[in-house]
Amino acid sequence: MAWRESLLLIFVTFVWGLNFVVIKLGLSDLPPLLFLALRFFVCALPVLFGVRRPAIGLGQIVLLGGVFGIGVFGCLFLGIYFGLPAGIAAVAMQSQVFFTIMIAVTFLAERITRTGCVAVACGFLGMALLLADGLQASTALGMACILAGAVCWGVFNNLLKMHKDIPMFDILTWISLVPVVPFLLASCLFENPVAALTTHINTNSVLSVLYTSIISTLFAYYIWGSLIQKRGSLYIAPFALLIPVFGVILSYIVFGEQIDNTELIGIIFIVCGLIIMNIGNFLHANVNLKSAENLRNTVRGFRR
Repeated sequence: MAWRESLLLIFVTFVWGLNFVVIKLGLSDLPPLLFLALRFFVCALPVLFGVRRPAIGLGQIVLLGGVFGIGVFGCLFLGIYFGLPAGIAAVAMQSQVFFTIMIAVTFLAERITRTGCVAVACGFLGMALLLADGLQASTALGMACILAGAVCWGVFNNLLKMHKDIPMFDILTWISLVPVVPFLLASCLFENPVAALTTHINTNSVLSVLYTSIISTLFAYYIWGSLIQKRGSLYIAPFALLIPVFGVILSYIVFGEQIDNTELIGIIFIVCGLIIMNIGNFLHANVNLKSAENLRNTVRGFRR
């Protein structure tokens, strides 16, 4: 994997780390189900301007939209709404990395290298350290919602790999149609969306909806999904371990959530794991290039 792709993924993880802060700010003004309905409505708007339907069945669109919109983001928003701090939510959600790898290895017969195992182990240790102190500030219901969302994210990552020939932007806009109506109906049943829209719409809530839809979903997921389609989930998913690093740092800057020595050590482990993974991918790619070159030379020798 090229270093420019690695830098692009680091930028995406920064966008998503900030996303947790933006979600928490947005939920201070809008109820979670209405927030989600508005978010995916904005994501689906390009469909009205002629974005073509991806070349997959309606059942696949509904499956992807349900797992992505209702599974991942429904659980994420509810977890934060039920009291989980933004920094802890950012960390716990990245257990999706391990669910992604388990699903890919178990069901898609993908193989993880020894270097990859070491990198993931470093990332797991770093996540455990980040969560160690923060679990005291979490709620059981909030954590359960986040972990359910992480499982759904792992499933979604691997489903994307199975649709590698479909333009990512087309997929994102069309699957965003799926959760709009369920979230809006649920908001009408359990919230008061009319009152929220008339009394709580302000610059903060509007910017939160636009950021989470346009930047965090259409832009960041376009890059993320396209690289998963190109490189595979085993290579891309571990980068998500950087999301809690940015989430913890940005939560400290915005909300004053403290960073102690344990969390700092956890961040170091995560960064080291990603460095190991990138070095391993680089060496593995070079070995494959040399093997391919040797094979070509052998074939040329036989032809002579």
